[in-house]
Amino acid sequence: MTEAIEKLKNSLTYQMSLGGRELFHSNVWCWLMKQDSAFIRVFFPSFDPEKDKVESIQREWLNMDLVIKLANQKIYIIENKLKSLPYPEQLQKYTENVEAKGHRILGKVYTGVCDTLTKEERKGWDFISYSDIAEGIEKQLEYSPLSNEQKAQIREYCSNIHCMIAIVNHELKSSENRLINSSGKELNDVSVRLQDLCIKLKGADFVDHLRKAFVHESSLKITLGFNRKKSTIDIYYENESEKDPSPILGIQIEGTQYRRFALQKSGDANADSLFVKYAEKGLFDSNYNKAQSSVFGHPTTMKPRDHKKYDSYKKDGESCFVYQYYDITNETNSYTDLAKQIRDDLARIRRIREAAQ
Repeated sequence: MTEAIEKLKNSLTYQMSLGGRELFHSNVWCWLMKQDSAFIRVFFPSFDPEKDKVESIQREWLNMDLVIKLANQKIYIIENKLKSLPYPEQLQKYTENVEAKGHRILGKVYTGVCDTLTKEERKGWDFISYSDIAEGIEKQLEYSPLSNEQKAQIREYCSNIHCMIAIVNHELKSSENRLINSSGKELNDVSVRLQDLCIKLKGADFVDHLRKAFVHESSLKITLGFNRKKSTIDIYYENESEKDPSPILGIQIEGTQYRRFALQKSGDANADSLFVKYAEKGLFDSNYNKAQSSVFGHPTTMKPRDHKKYDSYKKDGESCFVYQYYDITNETNSYTDLAKQIRDDLARIRRIREAAQ
């Protein structure tokens, strides 16, 4: 891995990419396709450069990263995801916006190091990995009319992608089946900057583990986000109706914090009342105090304000999010241990929900 890191540090092309990683890659792909439309086949194998007339290749049309427009309002869409995560709502919105304009979508793909969405969440989109993109570009390069100088630059670009993927895969492998990895200094180096990506992909890997572990829990939602350079994983049961005023009870793992939470979506929610109500029902630990620095029988660095026993914040301007957390340590961060704790807490939440019906 050290050799791959040094190669990226010494690559001018890679250093140029750090200014806006996703923008950089989208711009490279756009440039390639404009030079030689056959590169479109890297993303859409059904494209025929001999028969399909390309009218334009646009960046950020309707906020989409890359759009290839053909004759008769036919288009291909590429949504580039590397440092950010794909969201089903965003992909669905893009599809609806394009169709509302009267265009026929021939293909739509989102990119990434690995796929973080389920088949249902993809909303009809396909996934292509950065590794496959680099390999596809290298193969197409053999037949391209680009100059030798341009080909050398693109080969370096593809080599950088392979190095980046090798580093990320090494990190994920070294912390296999554990949520927290110990590395960071090398990957946080200003000339590498891959730690954020590793954290996101580690979160995605754990979410995949949880979805398999709880595959028979039909109403259970397991979602992944990224907030303040930390992965945020929410595990909760959906209310049967959006109009149901009942608080959502669940587990949230953000960084190294394992949280039990209650989320009241109505605007008149009161944090104190929520805590008292669900402490009585066993969701929260009413015995917490700063002096003992423990909650749910685990050590915690939680430091609530105003002498309270919980933390809280307003979500989306109205919703009230109340939580307590303990710190995930090297002794408690295995996928197996965390999944067992989640299973126990979900059983607790089910009992609370059933008693309220």
